[in-house]
Amino acid sequence: MIGGFLIISCEKEEPELIDSKDKIDYNYTTDSKENVLEISDGDSLVEDQTYTFYANLEENVTLKVRLTNMAENADPNIPFPSWFYSNKVKWDETMLANATQTFVSIGSGVHNADIKVSPAPGKAIMDFYENADTITKTDIFTWY
Repeated sequence: MIGGFLIISCEKEEPELIDSKDKIDYNYTTDSKENVLEISDGDSLVEDQTYTFYANLEENVTLKVRLTNMAENADPNIPFPSWFYSNKVKWDETMLANATQTFVSIGSGVHNADIKVSPAPGKAIMDFYENADTITKTDIFTWY
C-alpha cells in the first residue's frame, strides 16, 4: 500500500491598515447648544435642558447612533427616565423598544435634532457606528 500526504503552507495575509490621512473626520462640533454626540464617556446631562444631536457628514459617509437606556426605576409611580427628541433633520429613527433606540443618518450634510433627558436620575449607553456595521465608539452618560 502506498500512502502519502500533502502539506500546504499558507501565509496569513494581514489586513491593510488605513492611513490616518484616509480616515474620516466626523464633525460633531456646533456653535449652538451642547451636542450630545460630543459628550465623553462619564459626562452628565441636566434634566429637561435642550441639547442638540448634531453631525455634519461628508458625502458617502454614514452614521448610526444607538442609545440604550440603563436607568433603573424602583418606584412605579415615577415615569421611567428616558430621552425625548424633536425638530429632527436628516435622521431616521427606530421606535424605542427594549430600552433601545437607533438613529441613522440620511445622506450627507447637517443632521440635527433637539434632545432632552427626563426624569432624573438616568443613565444611557451611546454606541456609534461610524461608516461601519460594528461599534466604532461607545460613551456612557448620566443625567441628573
